[in-house]
Amino acid sequence: MSREILFTALFIGLLFLTLVYALVKKQLPTALLGLTALVGVADIFVMSAIYDHSRFILWQGWGTYAGFYGSAFMMGSLLYALCLWPQLHQLAEDESARAMTPLLRFYLLGFVLATVAVIVMFSAVAPNLAQGISIKTAAVNVGTLTLWRYLLLGIALVLLVTYVTRLPRKSLPALLSLALMITITGEFLGRYAFFSVGG
Repeated sequence: MSREILFTALFIGLLFLTLVYALVKKQLPTALLGLTALVGVADIFVMSAIYDHSRFILWQGWGTYAGFYGSAFMMGSLLYALCLWPQLHQLAEDESARAMTPLLRFYLLGFVLATVAVIVMFSAVAPNLAQGISIKTAAVNVGTLTLWRYLLLGIALVLLVTYVTRLPRKSLPALLSLALMITITGEFLGRYAFFSVGG
């Protein structure tokens, strides 16, 4: 917990400095932005390690790390795209779509990692289904929550692909905002499923 507090505080501090610099200088500090990203990646690792080293067997393993990084990549890519909207707005339509392509790849990477985490989680749940009614109930709930989660994530993914391939750039803020809200809702269901399995 102490490491999580340390890295989270460091990340928030660096993020604040990056935002202040960007607002004052009207440009992104590349070095500071890179350092902030590295600390953020380390912070996610530290947070994941707390659950990996817990007493709950179903939380242990690299699937937990994949789940945490998957959520961060999906929500982070959309949030970053929204923050870049003023710059994207100044680009031509085809250039704006090209600028969105790397962010779409980050979302896809997060989607893949989240899927791997779910596969690992279900493979760990399956051998334990006969141990008790609480495990059975938890497994049923996790299955339903996971289906709803991927339905929402699939909708968000379709929205992003549709923008990059077809829609005009003027619709970007509304589309990204909707995709972000849907993704957050889906990941909330995913986190609830994760904690219900562990508990």
